[in-house]
Amino acid sequence: MTNFVLSPENSYLLPFEEGTWKLSLLTLNAHSEHRRPSSPYLYVGRRIISYQNEILTLGVTIERDGEEEKVCLKVLREHLQVSCSVDTTSAYLSYHAYHCLERMMNYDQSVDFEKYYWPNFFTPKMGKSKFLTIINDRMGLDIELKPNYSSFYKPGAFLLQDLQPQDLPLSYEDASREVPQLVLDEEVLSFFVTKRYQLFKQYTSLPFLLACEGRLKKDRSAVKQYRTLITDSADVVILLNAVQEQLMNYVGEMLPFDNKTFHIKNGSARSNWPEEVHQLFNTWQKAWPLVAVQPFLKCYLLGRTENYKVKPYRNWIINIQPSLLVPQLCVVCNMRNEYLEISLCVKVDGKLHTIAYADYLFFVQDEHRNFYLLGSLQDVELVQWFKKYNFCFSVLKCHFEGDVSAFLKQLETIYEVRYQNGKSRSKINNN
Repeated sequence: MTNFVLSPENSYLLPFEEGTWKLSLLTLNAHSEHRRPSSPYLYVGRRIISYQNEILTLGVTIERDGEEEKVCLKVLREHLQVSCSVDTTSAYLSYHAYHCLERMMNYDQSVDFEKYYWPNFFTPKMGKSKFLTIINDRMGLDIELKPNYSSFYKPGAFLLQDLQPQDLPLSYEDASREVPQLVLDEEVLSFFVTKRYQLFKQYTSLPFLLACEGRLKKDRSAVKQYRTLITDSADVVILLNAVQEQLMNYVGEMLPFDNKTFHIKNGSARSNWPEEVHQLFNTWQKAWPLVAVQPFLKCYLLGRTENYKVKPYRNWIINIQPSLLVPQLCVVCNMRNEYLEISLCVKVDGKLHTIAYADYLFFVQDEHRNFYLLGSLQDVELVQWFKKYNFCFSVLKCHFEGDVSAFLKQLETIYEVRYQNGKSRSKINNN
């Protein structure tokens, strides 16, 4: 059965929710008259037999003394193709297939089949994949890309749309006016680029500015002891200079955003951001010329329920080297034997740098710890989209034409796109 060939005659198509590979209970029930009985309890046993040639084969037993039947599932771009060793046709979903799918549903009454969607990643003759490591044991089925390969684009996955030309400055103007920082008795006021820890990865916390009192080392090269987080200049013990006074005003402006989170959804690059994000980004653009020149500037990850006026945890403080330069985003395309590798880099002073860290929205950090404020929300959107691929993803040659080619063509009109190994987008299309 592992070599079973699905055909239009012996399989039923169930549509996914638009733009996803999720099958909902509502959709399943709309295509079948079978239902889970409320009483008595119905035993449904399931075991994974194999995953070969994009086909997931399961053994399904209804009732403890029932015979095991085999259910085959193949994930297509918009549908789930279902077959069964009994009954299932193009017009009828079998009893075993229905209960198998119904028991795969999670708490929100749906099941996501994206982990089983690997089109053209298998060798049809052998039924195996050179790109994937597939382990099927008593702990379940694990499907992972082999270490040699980066994340792969799958046909139907979201690609950014409506990117617009933009004119960005090369750097933020240094507005510090060279006002020296006053240090009394080795006491210092330092600043943190801060965000709250977010438990769920699909939600993003907004970055804001915090001040912190501390004591310097004897040589005044670094902060030896961090004491208290501060949100109001009235709570500062030491004497502030004009720049620090202005920075404390920015702290007050950003504080209302400290608990704001939002879900980055698929959409165009222009319409994806709530108004609060626009407001906060504009504030950061005004504040950054003053923030970046402050000595002892760090990043800090604030606990989800942590209150202010507490001693910061040193383990959650991240060293950075702030820069007033505005990084230019650059897309690098490298042609391999069977796939195209696409990565996002930052270009600063004519040199390309890899993006090592982009967990603080609006900001990126390169491999040398240089910390930059991006020039526009469109740049932020592109960085966040590439972030889910760890800033580098690959595309099989057979998947390049169409959506990916159009995506790169759009990028070429706005950003620098470099093709290595003597290739170009047109040459890749011809191959």
